[in-house]
Amino acid sequence: MILDQQRRIEHAVWIYLACVFFLTVVAWAPYLIHWPESDYFPLSHFRERFSDLAHFASVHQKLTNPDLEDFAHLAGTMFPKNYGPLAVVLYLFLLGSCSPYGVVVFLSIFVGALTIASFLLWRAARRSPGYRPFMAVAIFGTSLLAFPTAQAEMRGNIEGLLWIGYAAGIGYMFLQKWGKSASVLAIASCIKPYPLFLFVILFWRRKYKQIALGCFVLLVTTIGCLTLIGKGNPRQGVDRIHGGSAVFFADYIVGFRDVREIVEDQSLFQTSKSIARVVKARSFHLPLENYDLQSSLRIGYILLAIYVPFAAIFVIWVVFRIRKRPFLNQVFSLSICLTILPLMAGDYTLTILYIPMGLFLLFLLRDVSTGRVPFPQARMLSILLLCAWLMAPQPILGIWAGDVRAMVLLCLLFLVMDTPMPMALDSVQESGANGSETVESRQLTA
Repeated sequence: MILDQQRRIEHAVWIYLACVFFLTVVAWAPYLIHWPESDYFPLSHFRERFSDLAHFASVHQKLTNPDLEDFAHLAGTMFPKNYGPLAVVLYLFLLGSCSPYGVVVFLSIFVGALTIASFLLWRAARRSPGYRPFMAVAIFGTSLLAFPTAQAEMRGNIEGLLWIGYAAGIGYMFLQKWGKSASVLAIASCIKPYPLFLFVILFWRRKYKQIALGCFVLLVTTIGCLTLIGKGNPRQGVDRIHGGSAVFFADYIVGFRDVREIVEDQSLFQTSKSIARVVKARSFHLPLENYDLQSSLRIGYILLAIYVPFAAIFVIWVVFRIRKRPFLNQVFSLSICLTILPLMAGDYTLTILYIPMGLFLLFLLRDVSTGRVPFPQARMLSILLLCAWLMAPQPILGIWAGDVRAMVLLCLLFLVMDTPMPMALDSVQESGANGSETVESRQLTA
C-alpha cells in the first residue's frame, strides 16, 4: 500500500514536470526559431527589461533634489506612489548606493534567496521515504526557472525582495517560531502591505503577544523609513512618496489600461474589466480603442464599487471556511487570495505560491507516502496540474492570459480549501494543546 502511494506521488510529480517543460518550450520556441529578427518575446517586449527598477530613476532624481521639475513625460512617474516606505528605501539604495550595479545586486539577492530556500526545502524533502532524486528538479527548477521568477527578474520588480520576507514568515510559522514570523512579516509589509494578511493565522492560534510585537515592528520600521526618505522629517517623507497618488489610482487602477499590458495582471478586478470590454464590443475581437489608455473612467469606478464589497465578502467567506483547516490549507488558501483579490496583481506575484507549493510537496513525501494521510490521486494530480499551468508562460493566450490565470487560481483555491492536508505540524499543535505529544508526531517532526 505504501509503495503504491509512493509510486503515485512519483508519477504525479513527473506529470507536473512534463507539463511545465512542455508549456515552456511551446512558449519560447517561436522566439528562438525566429531570433533575432522577431519581436516576439514570451516574457514581454524587450524594452520592458528591468523596467520597474529602471523607471524608478526619474523619481530617484526627484527625491534627491526636491527642486527638480518633475516632467510628466519622464518614464516612471507612477513610482513610488504605489509602494510602501521600505520599498522606496530599497529602490533608492539600489539606484543610489549600488549604482551602476543596482540590477546586479537586485538579481543576486533575489536569486540567492530562492536558492537558499530551495536548498532548505530539498534538505527536508530528501529525508522523506518517498523522496526520489528527480524531485530536486521540481524544487530547484520551479523556484529558479519558472515563469513568475523570470518575470520578477526581467521586470526588476520589488516583489523579488518582498518574497524573501513572505517566505521567511511562512518558514518561521512552519517551525512554530511565531514571534520571528510576526516580525518578519511586519517588515515585509512595509514594502507592500499584503503579508499582514497572514497575521490571521497567528490570530487563529491565539498568538496575541506575537501579533502585538509584529504591529510594533511595523510601526517602528515605517517611521524609520519615512524619516530616512524625509531626511529627518517623517511627515515630509510621506509627502515626498505619495504626492499625486490620486492620479495614479485613477489612471492605473481604475482606468482601462492597454490590453497588451493587462495580460500580466491576473486580479479578479482586472477580469471584471475584461468582461466589460467584451460586453461593450460584443466580441472577443476588441476594437483599437482598447490598445491605449481610455479616458472615460465612469465604468471603471462602477466596477470598483461592485468589486470592493465582493472581494471583502469573498475573503471573509474563505477565512471562515479555512479557520479550522490544517496549517498548509490555511497558508495555501491565503496565498492564492493574495494573488487574485488585490486591485492589481502582476504575474510576478505568483512567486508567493512557491512556499505553499513546496510545503505541499513535503506533505506528499512525509505524510501521504508513509500512509499517515490518505490523499485521493485525482486531487493530487489536479492541484499539481493547476500549479504547472501557473508556473509556465502562456503567450499563446494573448491578451486573455491574465484572465485565464485568474480562473485557474480560483479553481486551485477551491481545491485547496476543500482538501484537508494535515501535516505533522498540526499533530504536534493538537497534542500540545492537550498537554501531551504522541510518539508518532515526535517521529514525524524529527
